[in-house]
Amino acid sequence: MSEHIPAVIDDAKPHYADINAPVVILLTVVTAILTYSSIAFVQGYYFQWDKSRVERQSADSVSTSTAYLMEERQMLSDGSEERKIKPIGQSMSKIVAEWSAKPAE
Repeated sequence: MSEHIPAVIDDAKPHYADINAPVVILLTVVTAILTYSSIAFVQGYYFQWDKSRVERQSADSVSTSTAYLMEERQMLSDGSEERKIKPIGQSMSKIVAEWSAKPAE
């Protein structure tokens, strides 16, 4: 063998001299900050989206309930042959007439 080529090549040993520790630490800190901020941003965006979805769903259910109650109120005031409900004004007049016709006890 030549004197320029070593007889045993020992590449298995780690070479710590070529690692720049401050740069590795800086990159680790920057990566951690970017990871945390991206997770916080995505989580905030998701919860904002979910809150607006729930508000839209609540608004739809409130408007549906309001429409149902308005229909029921209208049916009570006008009456319904289908559900055998007399108009409330007519019923009140009939009751007042019955009670005023009775003699006082």
